[in-house]
Amino acid sequence: YEMQRSLVGSEMCIRDRQVMEITCPEKEVDFQASQEEIIRNVHNYLIEHISERITIETLSREFLMNTTTLKTVFKKVYGTTIAAHMKQHRMELAAGLLLKTQNDIASVAQAVGYESHSRFTAAFKEAYGELPTEYRRRHVCGAKKQACGTCTCSTCMRR
Repeated sequence: YEMQRSLVGSEMCIRDRQVMEITCPEKEVDFQASQEEIIRNVHNYLIEHISERITIETLSREFLMNTTTLKTVFKKVYGTTIAAHMKQHRMELAAGLLLKTQNDIASVAQAVGYESHSRFTAAFKEAYGELPTEYRRRHVCGAKKQACGTCTCSTCMRR
């Protein structure tokens, strides 16, 4: 038998010594939109696993996108690098935990993905201009152990 290549958009299959043509309709794909969707899924995944350290390589394997494309598209979608964006989320979550819980600083650090208490403290100070302990002291009512603004004690009302 003789096999010939057919037109673009179809493939040739040999089955039982017969040549059978299978058409493969080509669809117009908006790669940018599908990449943005993947990046939004990456973002959601990172938020769901905020207490974990996840590498770019792990994300690349998990979401089937090479590391360079992953970093480039993430920056286009969110305007910053993955690390900087997640650091911002971690600091926002940490600030909330400092106000809403009585957990010690090491526990807060661990909850937002920092194994090192000192690195967390340095990152928090960089983000908020004060140490986590100072932030908590300035924003939490000592009498009622709740965030100022929700408390109506005389100390909080004067702030």
